[in-house]
Amino acid sequence: MRRTASFVLSITALLFAGLLASSAAHAEEAWEKAFLQARDQQTAQLEQAARSGKGDMARSLANFAAVVDRYRQGARTQGSALSHYLYGRALFKHSEVEGHTDKRKKDEAIRSMEAAKSRGAGWFADYALAYIYFRTGEAERGEGYLQGLLRTHGDRRDVAKLQAQLLMSRRSWRELKSLAESWLKKNSLDMEFRQLLGMAYMGLKEWRRAETTFRSMIARGVKVPEIRLWIVECLVKQKKFEDAKKESLALIRDFPKEVDLRFVYAEVLMKSADEKTGEAKAKELKAAIAVLEQVVAAYPDHAGHKGRLSEIYLRTKQPAEAERVLLKALALCRSDERQKGLTAVVLRNLAFATFEMKRYKDAVRYLEELDRVGKGQLAPHILDLMQNCYGKLGRKKELISVLERMLEHMEGRPEERKQLEEAIKALKSGKEVTPQDGTTNEELWSRNKLAELVERCADRDVGVRRDALLEYYQLDLPFVDPVVYQRHDSRIERDPECRRLVVQILGRFRVGDANAEIVRIASRYVGVALEDPDRSVRTIAAQELGHIGAPAGLIYLMPYFERIDLDGSKLSTFQRSELEKEYNAARATLVGLTGREDIEPGAPNWVTLEAAAAHRKKWLAWYDTAEAEGPRMRALADLDTIDRVGPRWPLRYVLSDLMKQPAKAGATTTPNVVWLRTYKLMRRHVLRLKAKDAAAFAKDAWWPTFPIYEDKDLTAANIPAQRDALIAWWASLRKQEQPKK
Repeated sequence: MRRTASFVLSITALLFAGLLASSAAHAEEAWEKAFLQARDQQTAQLEQAARSGKGDMARSLANFAAVVDRYRQGARTQGSALSHYLYGRALFKHSEVEGHTDKRKKDEAIRSMEAAKSRGAGWFADYALAYIYFRTGEAERGEGYLQGLLRTHGDRRDVAKLQAQLLMSRRSWRELKSLAESWLKKNSLDMEFRQLLGMAYMGLKEWRRAETTFRSMIARGVKVPEIRLWIVECLVKQKKFEDAKKESLALIRDFPKEVDLRFVYAEVLMKSADEKTGEAKAKELKAAIAVLEQVVAAYPDHAGHKGRLSEIYLRTKQPAEAERVLLKALALCRSDERQKGLTAVVLRNLAFATFEMKRYKDAVRYLEELDRVGKGQLAPHILDLMQNCYGKLGRKKELISVLERMLEHMEGRPEERKQLEEAIKALKSGKEVTPQDGTTNEELWSRNKLAELVERCADRDVGVRRDALLEYYQLDLPFVDPVVYQRHDSRIERDPECRRLVVQILGRFRVGDANAEIVRIASRYVGVALEDPDRSVRTIAAQELGHIGAPAGLIYLMPYFERIDLDGSKLSTFQRSELEKEYNAARATLVGLTGREDIEPGAPNWVTLEAAAAHRKKWLAWYDTAEAEGPRMRALADLDTIDRVGPRWPLRYVLSDLMKQPAKAGATTTPNVVWLRTYKLMRRHVLRLKAKDAAAFAKDAWWPTFPIYEDKDLTAANIPAQRDALIAWWASLRKQEQPKK
């Protein structure tokens, strides 16, 4: 739920007011006191600017921007360390209050902070740079600044707060709890660390302790509304719905202009309804509708509020009421450019409402418009609704087209794909379309809620994505939506915490416990995550690859294991520890996938960083022996079963073996079986691409020139020359891809 500007500032003030109170153990120089005083003043100005809109988000942000502009002018005219520092800080906070971090503003804020650092801003600039990198998903860059701060200013509570920020981003709740408790021992009245303790309890799902912690803050005079909202959440998690309702109503009384609080109350009512049946359930839902009707009446020009109300009407099987509200929302979306982004949601809900009323032509009309708005990128459950409508209307051509589109979303679900393929085949053979009951609207709406969760997994707000991915992980579904697993890629998902969650979602699937196709998908994408720029993601990927247990995991793991940089000479103690974890996660998975024990009996099952280089050398030597042929052949056989792959895959993972594998010369020498199996896998991949689309294959920059040899020619005498031809082929491609000067 998006908060208003004043709410954002309230919580931001707690977590990154930063440097408002200096540690008594740290004597400050005059320049530090000047920085602290200037920062206090700026924080007050920014909070006042955000609140001055009196509930109007747009006006609040405009006032906030005006303050930022004044600091921009100061940086340009004065050019001092302090002026650059204050401008960079204000600019980045502005982007956060807007609800997202604009890359241009982030980069400018970093440049300003670096200018401040070069002019003598010292640890203030390091602090701010670490914070910016943590908040924008570049944890490794931020950690470098944090480790330096912990060495030089580790006794400052501000630095401890920064450490807490990193722990929260990683969801390291137990470490956060320990950190907060250690600072509360020094000062039990420190409300910021008491808040962090409460958040740690929430992360650990210790709802009662979290509630008690937050209530103790209120008892000590903390009036931040967010704290009371967390109390409401804790009460709901404990299913204390009556208490949650009272707390929500009290918040509404205390902050009558905060419209989001009414949505909180409505959500509490709906959660309460989920636990009830019959008249009691109906009463709660009716009360939730009444609350949202009040909001809609108070904001008649807000399409989003109408959309949320329509969803309750749909849930309570009142499609006519939902349509009434949605038609007004659609008119707003079409007339107001600022609300145009809500058009897709409104069209989707209109399709559900008209389908429920058996007005299939209207439902199709909304769905087709939704398809145009979304540029042909409809979610699977919407395609399901569309095929239901075309089936009801007997429109065979359109039905076949939709079913073929649905096939694209069946990766990892072989049984459902088979049923769809059979249905398409039957329709194309002349079978008439007969109206069937098909999927019920209730089932479709249930899928819609899952689709909304998937949409939140790709939300522009990193906090929303983290919460959504965690929720998706906890659902324990038998498949993974492509929107979710594609976020393993750092080019798509910039936040390492989100990427770690994606890897953990994929890591739930095990060989033997899930269908073979979803296991192959999981091992493929977790294997690719071994190339992640963030060490913590790579460590999780190495662990999960072992948990999945797919033999092909060895092909992903070995190149990664070989290139781990084990030089810890320039790393901090913390970074050395993290590198050691990464190495041991990789070697433990190697043990599991190959069956080779790499620790002496009775010795600790851990390799220190000092011993890692020699330890790895033994693994690499073993990998080229006859003993390794068994695991490697199983890995290649597993990889060869993956048909649904892109044109460049699996080149990058197996081609290197064709280049470096020593071929045994001489007519009487037996060719290396792993080399032969690898070559045949590559050859099969190339020929399959040619058979699939010969025209596209001929235009491809890589594969038409791949050396193809018949089995009869793959002899020990020929392999050295064949290997040289492959190397020449690869060198030619590399030369073609060099940028032109």
